[in-house]
Amino acid sequence: MYENLKIELWETPFSKVDGLTMVSLFDDNDSLAITLEAVREPERPRWKVSFKTYPAYRNLLEEIRLELWSYLDGSNQRKGHSTIILDSQWIKELNVNEPLLDVHFSELNHYLISTEDDVIEVLAKSVSIVELGSTDPSEPLPGKSTVLHFPNDFKSVKKLFKTLRGKSNA
Repeated sequence: MYENLKIELWETPFSKVDGLTMVSLFDDNDSLAITLEAVREPERPRWKVSFKTYPAYRNLLEEIRLELWSYLDGSNQRKGHSTIILDSQWIKELNVNEPLLDVHFSELNHYLISTEDDVIEVLAKSVSIVELGSTDPSEPLPGKSTVLHFPNDFKSVKKLFKTLRGKSNA
């Protein structure tokens, strides 16, 4: 499925951050806005990524893309959290099946944003990124999963095991 896939780094402020997570995705038919946060960075910076002209996007769970990660690792193309897919098969397929795509949306880029939980692909002419600043540390961490790292989160892991086993935390 991914043979001959070519990826290039899309230089963004979040390309190489640790622990990128999607906070929100908002589609109002005029623009697509994705808010991202670097949850493992001390200041927990956030960015708003906006696509004004986009005919299609898809959001898949990160674990569904294991074959993609394997291909990118094997072809030495794992670039970071933000990439552009060159010579996109998705764009080619849509052009064959949707003849008006090329008329209304010529010169599309195939953007790919990978987070800890999601892989968001957007076909768009252009994109804008706005830095939203730091996140209030009292705000809960966004995302679909909680990632605990041993040994840093030993107390949390131990508490979780007690809860899962039905034991009292007292």
